[in-house]
Amino acid sequence: MKRTAFALLAMLAFALSSSAENNYFPSRVGLKWLYSSGETQEYSREDTVFGTKVLVLQRSLNGKFVSEDYVQSSSAGVVLLGTKQGAQIYRYQPPVVVYPKAPLKVGSTWSTSSGTGAAQFTIQYNVTGTAGVKVKAGRFNAFIVNSQVTTAQGSTSSNDLYFVPSIGTVKYVYQDGSTIELVGR
Repeated sequence: MKRTAFALLAMLAFALSSSAENNYFPSRVGLKWLYSSGETQEYSREDTVFGTKVLVLQRSLNGKFVSEDYVQSSSAGVVLLGTKQGAQIYRYQPPVVVYPKAPLKVGSTWSTSSGTGAAQFTIQYNVTGTAGVKVKAGRFNAFIVNSQVTTAQGSTSSNDLYFVPSIGTVKYVYQDGSTIELVGR
């Protein structure tokens, strides 16, 4: 469950932004990412959710719909307003800051908290460095972004994602050492 929650948040490496950031955080209907886990992420459409214009990031696993996320740009950067799983829509209040305003740089940090009661969580992000990374989709120079998720119950997990400006997330490394990599676009 913790891995799923982390993956849902971490895989939002792409979102709406101002025109200068649009290229930095890829965001337009039709963009698609295929991962080694069998997951496909695609910006399927623009929509209005919670009275706000959003870009819908749809996720499927081995061809079956899993969920969709509602993302947009804000003065805080790239934010996640909510998630739909099945018929249930979950609204994040306040919205989850996935990325601060562009550009990222080594040493950048930001924190976001959302939810209430037992569903409350905090994510602390830290851009720890850069690295060349080779995945099936190619070779990239990426920012390493560490995220530490802490739940209301006090459990924590720490994971790294490898973000490439104008491409998105090309690799995830979980606390247990397992990885998910970009295999195609």
